[in-house]
Amino acid sequence: MNPTAAEAMPVATVLIAEETISSAQAEVVFDDIEDDVPDDARHLILEISAAAVGGGNEPVQVEAVFNSDEDANYLERELFGIGETLDTEVRFDQNSAGLMPVPAAGGDRFGGGRSTIPWAFVTDQSKHVLSQGAANEDHISATMAHWEPHEAINSITLRLDAEGSAFAPGSRLQLFAVDESYAVAEDALEEDAPSLEFPDLPQDLHDLVVIGQTRSSEHNVNRRGDRVWSAINSDSEGSNYRVQRITGEALTYRPDREHEEDRLVFDQLGEPRVGWNTAAAAPEGIFGPWMVHYADYTNTSVWNTYRSQHGTRDEHFNPVGQEVGRWTQLSSLQDIEYFPQRGSNFVAGSRAVIYGAADPISRHEIPAGGANAVHLQIPSGAESLQVHISARSENEDENDDRLIIEANGDDNPWNYRRQRMSAYDGAGEAARGADNQVGILPAASMPTELVSATELRLDGLDSGRELAVVSYGGIPGDGRVALYGGRWLASEEVRWLTLRTESGADLAEGGVVTVSAGYLDQGAASLGIPVVELSIVLAVIVVGVLVLKRFAGRAKWKSPLPRRSHPRHRAP
Repeated sequence: MNPTAAEAMPVATVLIAEETISSAQAEVVFDDIEDDVPDDARHLILEISAAAVGGGNEPVQVEAVFNSDEDANYLERELFGIGETLDTEVRFDQNSAGLMPVPAAGGDRFGGGRSTIPWAFVTDQSKHVLSQGAANEDHISATMAHWEPHEAINSITLRLDAEGSAFAPGSRLQLFAVDESYAVAEDALEEDAPSLEFPDLPQDLHDLVVIGQTRSSEHNVNRRGDRVWSAINSDSEGSNYRVQRITGEALTYRPDREHEEDRLVFDQLGEPRVGWNTAAAAPEGIFGPWMVHYADYTNTSVWNTYRSQHGTRDEHFNPVGQEVGRWTQLSSLQDIEYFPQRGSNFVAGSRAVIYGAADPISRHEIPAGGANAVHLQIPSGAESLQVHISARSENEDENDDRLIIEANGDDNPWNYRRQRMSAYDGAGEAARGADNQVGILPAASMPTELVSATELRLDGLDSGRELAVVSYGGIPGDGRVALYGGRWLASEEVRWLTLRTESGADLAEGGVVTVSAGYLDQGAASLGIPVVELSIVLAVIVVGVLVLKRFAGRAKWKSPLPRRSHPRHRAP
């Protein structure tokens, strides 16, 4: 497959439009999207690296208006960590869709993240947006937003939710479509059926990404959603699966009560769960979206692991959730089936597509004897990178260890900042720190077949911007799931990155580090940069490519739209 991606992502993408702000700008509008996307496009992705001016010193939310619809047709659910506060909040009858926080402008600091809009162009269903992002160490969030009209999305207005705020100079907003040439399997139901089925999956890829949108036939007015379960290689034995989740939800619009308090859920489950979807009692035309990333799915030396995101308006729970799970078998993922836990069927209109991860992917196994660290050299001029870590620590003192990152050899933790929110076996926490933590690793006391499932998204690799990190993942099933936002307090070009354990223990034999970066557009050749071997550090080939600076769409400035009808959460 020939790549057309212009950014580092789990799936290959086509750049539709990009706007880099040169002077303070209240909003950016991407117009006539359907004219610019490929004919077979289904999903849209927004990548945002931004800061705010004019809105005070606190982080502000980026929000989206679709098709110039400013009516109260939006709902959003945010799961967030601010300092030591971990909380969730649902907001009804909004006039925009909340996406992610960005920091107040200061120096070369920018934050943000990624928003995915599954099936953005269908006209028989409403639309959802699933987002992860961070205002660095000040505010991290996972958000589900819902837009009620059954319209194809043809324009997106991006703005900030604080009165008088504007995107700061240097802010970068990008719109992509998922490259459908990377689809390897698809199942779309024209009538009710027990499951979505994907037999005979290709065995020559490294990662698979599933984007699904489903609705269960279960009809229970007090339970308007249903869990999405999976069976890998026809294995439906629940005890062979383990999941740790962190979820924000509530019981709302229940007939015998007005509204229950929002609540946080930190369950560790022995079941084949990958997400949540709507059920028959939910409003008509609402299908629940979910996304699953299976990393290194043909590796038979460790258990198959996955990360998932989900969120839906069901008028009962209205959840947003992040999960890490595992299938406790040493086997390649050859086929997979998705089905509702309680309902007998997925209803007509349910669908899912499996994509092979974008090439090239640099993959290196940690050798016998382990390694103290992994160094990744970055091509000069590259703007962003994605790193997936399936690894273990040899720390014998704890059940888990922290993964840390060092930029350009800077090993002083005081030169970094981060915010974390996490959950483990019924308990959750949030914490801000002056250190360089970016993830969680299983330690020596855990089964040797268990590895982490963590994704790092790194932005600001070029000079003039502080390195910003958003990470998501953890220890599948028996350990902590965590989301991090952070930064390196320097704005120099990042030439290499170092990954190591916080405890100082080695990374254990058999771990895998996968690195991807975007390609030059128009199918241009990639740049292959070998890594210099340092000490006992692994030599890793990192493929990185300059993001093409082009503007392919019609982003333009307009006067500010009315502010939102209900204010979002603000830091205390």
